[in-house]
Amino acid sequence: MALVQCPECKREVSSKASTCPHCGHPIGGAEGSTPAKKRVGYGMGCLVLIGLFIVVSVYTESKRATTGTSGSSGTSVGTDPERDLEVTNHKWTINEYGRATHTIKIKNNGTRTYKDLVVNIHYHAKTGASLGYETVTFYEFFPVGKTITVITEHVAPTNSYQTAVSIITAQ
Repeated sequence: MALVQCPECKREVSSKASTCPHCGHPIGGAEGSTPAKKRVGYGMGCLVLIGLFIVVSVYTESKRATTGTSGSSGTSVGTDPERDLEVTNHKWTINEYGRATHTIKIKNNGTRTYKDLVVNIHYHAKTGASLGYETVTFYEFFPVGKTITVITEHVAPTNSYQTAVSIITAQ
């Protein structure tokens, strides 16, 4: 075992030591020593986690998009609430305080049960000009072949003459 001089503190150190026992400086050319491993910082760990999150999100979304879309003709079956759910009747009244009560009957003509239906109730003036709309979510189940009646109440725009209901989405 030979003694070498530490390049940092200039003291004598064994040639087999990987670091100086006095100051901790790495000793170059030490026999049998392995170079110190670089620590992977927190930044690299965060990047790995973000990448993993993106991969899982894309995989989950692709599985969700393909669920229930196969049919013998290759077309989408029972996955379009705008096509499958039909507003069969819509009655509305405005009371003396300007609150509109809407009674809406919705029939599910699709092949699957929908839930959490989101609709827009559009208000129009006598001229046909749009006065605005209300977006309403009905937290109900809409079974296949059934007609469900839903009721909502809110303040209507002044001078409302006509309304229309359009289905936005459902789960």
